[in-house]
Amino acid sequence: MNGEKFTDLRIRQAGQADCAWLSALAIRAVNGMDRKTYDDQQLEKAKTIARIDSRLVKDGSLYIAAKSHQNAGCIAWTVRPELMAGNDYGPKLSASMRARDGSAVIRSLFVDPLFSRQGIAKTLIRHCTREARKRGVLRLEVLASAAAQHAFSALGFELLSEVGLLFDDGTELASFHMQKSLQTTRSRSPL
Repeated sequence: MNGEKFTDLRIRQAGQADCAWLSALAIRAVNGMDRKTYDDQQLEKAKTIARIDSRLVKDGSLYIAAKSHQNAGCIAWTVRPELMAGNDYGPKLSASMRARDGSAVIRSLFVDPLFSRQGIAKTLIRHCTREARKRGVLRLEVLASAAAQHAFSALGFELLSEVGLLFDDGTELASFHMQKSLQTTRSRSPL
């Protein structure tokens, strides 16, 4: 697994049979967030948008990481331009909050709190990066939570802008629109 922390981590495509587990994982992951990241009211709002987009399962672009045969986390990437799944239950994003041409979007990064701080998120991000690069994607973009921002930064994602996800009741969640170029730069040989 290219230097990741453990050798018993396996990544596989999610299937329809995984949907109930994935939905429960999203809520567990939000519940397990550090209280320094968001306050209780913000965490309640985060749960309303912690959803798995079923289109990603159908597309075959949602992956599950399992450690010692126990599901530990998930991630997806898509060429759909939405930085978040469309919804009627959360904040609305402006049209400017869409991925640019040539980009793919990382979505649905959730790690079970039982497996936090074990490198699962970074391993999943690396997996998506490799898959996207194989398919000719020029860059990856993500709308990262405050909790995930550091993992993305450590893997070479750069901050484009800070985004406040604003709910109808005035609650705001800090999020970070980030990108990583997947273009390889070749060093020129001297003439």
